[in-house]
Amino acid sequence: MHKPWEYIIDILIAIVIMFLSVAIYFGLRTETVMKTMYENITDEFTINTKRNGLITLGDYENYMEQMGLGNSLFDITFEHTYKIHEPEYRFKTIEEIIEDQNRAYEGSNDYHYREVVTERPHVDDPINDGNLNTETNESILAKAEEGPPDPNHEHDNDCYGGHKHLGEPYFIHNHKHDVCLEYERTRYAILECRDCGNTSYWDLASWIWDEASKSIILIYSNNPHCSNCHSTNLRSVSQYSEYGYSCGYNIDINNDGLDDAVGYDNTYQYKKSDPQDSTTVITKEDGCYKYHQHIEFPTQYDYSGNPYYTADSLFEASNKGLKSYCKIPRSYSINWQSRTSGSSFRITYVASLDSNNLTFSSADSTYYSLRIPFPATMTMWEFARLTHAYEAEDFNERHYGVTFSDFERDYYLSISCNGELSRCNETIHNRWYTTCGLEEDGTPDCNKIIVLLEPTNPIQTVYANDPLITTAKATYKDGSTKIVLCASDFSTSSIGKDRIATLIYNYTIDGVPYSKNCEVTVTVIPRNATCPNGHIYNLNSDGSD
Repeated sequence: MHKPWEYIIDILIAIVIMFLSVAIYFGLRTETVMKTMYENITDEFTINTKRNGLITLGDYENYMEQMGLGNSLFDITFEHTYKIHEPEYRFKTIEEIIEDQNRAYEGSNDYHYREVVTERPHVDDPINDGNLNTETNESILAKAEEGPPDPNHEHDNDCYGGHKHLGEPYFIHNHKHDVCLEYERTRYAILECRDCGNTSYWDLASWIWDEASKSIILIYSNNPHCSNCHSTNLRSVSQYSEYGYSCGYNIDINNDGLDDAVGYDNTYQYKKSDPQDSTTVITKEDGCYKYHQHIEFPTQYDYSGNPYYTADSLFEASNKGLKSYCKIPRSYSINWQSRTSGSSFRITYVASLDSNNLTFSSADSTYYSLRIPFPATMTMWEFARLTHAYEAEDFNERHYGVTFSDFERDYYLSISCNGELSRCNETIHNRWYTTCGLEEDGTPDCNKIIVLLEPTNPIQTVYANDPLITTAKATYKDGSTKIVLCASDFSTSSIGKDRIATLIYNYTIDGVPYSKNCEVTVTVIPRNATCPNGHIYNLNSDGSD
């Protein structure tokens, strides 16, 4: 049985235990709360430090003040870890890392050694693609070699840098029988008289091509007789023919002095210095050349140099028409003379131009004693017929009813002329002459004429404000090559990628300026420098750090 005071002691102990339990509980609870508070303060400090990238004095003092709440004492130390990227693609040693840390912080450090892990960073430079110029204009020119010309090169008009006369100073005519009609132009013969044995040379007949009617016209035909006894009992010893062509061209194939028949199975290319077209006045221009054929009436000259005409030449002239001639005789003196009696007379006609028609008017007031009624005016065709004895007699018989006796048929005529009528104003004629007004440059310049210009460095990368490589390979018309120095107005002051620069090469040939261009692709990058830690970085565009 307990004593009363024992109960009192038990009660007191119970009360003490109860209060101690409460105190212990609240003490433990307070420690947990304070620990959480300190952790939150530390987390906030750490977050601010990471966000700011450094520990400021204010953050440090605020952190220490808050950690002092609750009169707790802490051993606070700071540990900084970070990842290092090496731009030079080199791993730093542990000693270098520690040395960097020692230079960055002068206080005491507690090191916790851990394995250092570094990674090579990926660098993608959008400007520098690695084609930085290593050559210069001087180094390229110093080792340049010239290429030889093409041995198979043949000169043409484009090989001349100066003025080359175009065209050719001669006519080329392709004589083809489907275009050029061949005809017998003149027939000659050596005749022998069966009565006296005398031989003589005769022009038997002559024909011309009439362009207007596209036909062959007989100009004249003679009735030959012996020049000794006047007998017409003749035999042919030999005959010769000369041939003509509707195109006006002719050719003496065997060089016997007579124009030959080409033959219908042959085609000839004529290359002559004159047009050889006797039907019209020709003014031909070929490139830089011009030729004017100054055609006159078919004049002949006597031993004294006096001009005269034959009946057949006037027939030919009348057939061609006035437009075919540049120069026409003005005054014609017709002399009739008898072969037997020697009696003669003369009558003069004067030619005048009426537009493109030629009119012959008599300059004499009387017609002398001969019974031929010469007209006061005649056309060109009438005048031509009148100047041929047989035609004249026929003309008068048909037009005037005059009949001639055999004695009167014994008359023959000759025609002389004086003065001239001009139809064209060409001062240079019957030869080729230049009309371009420029001198011929007969020296080929194909070793100077550039046909292709190619840059020696088509893709370039340069530092800002550094010069480009402006050399180029020039290929000349003769096939030779040479490295030349070009000019360019391209500026490298601005940074940029894949920009186009034009290279210009100017040169002269015979004092005439020429120019040739080509293009290069240029990338301009900034200059760089290396920091004390070995990092390479770009400078400003003006070169400043």
